[in-house]
Amino acid sequence: MSEWSNEPAWSEGLLWRKLVYWPAGLLRSNGTEGSNKFIIKVFYSYILKSFKDNRYYYGSTINLSNRLIKHNKGDVKSTKNRRPLELHFFEVHNTRSEAFKREMFYKSIEGYHYLKQNGII
Repeated sequence: MSEWSNEPAWSEGLLWRKLVYWPAGLLRSNGTEGSNKFIIKVFYSYILKSFKDNRYYYGSTINLSNRLIKHNKGDVKSTKNRRPLELHFFEVHNTRSEAFKREMFYKSIEGYHYLKQNGII
């Protein structure tokens, strides 16, 4: 197997994302001539589960591991009193807009039924 994969890899509870393929529109050169380094931007919609009240929190972010750390440190007002939280589910998106739309879908009644029917929550 190559160094890159589409599967998430977990290390000490933090998510490290490795990717095999991205459409050309997602690759951005770092601007230096002759450089083969690229910046890959991905966005996440995610669901956290509270150990305290067994309820879920829905969100979206560009950096999933840092966002989870912020939630568990108490830096996020809406989850401060529901700590500790675990990452229950996430999806990867190409744009911030797609991730936010998916977050809003999770929060809708249709999204709730979708998550229940697919055994996600």
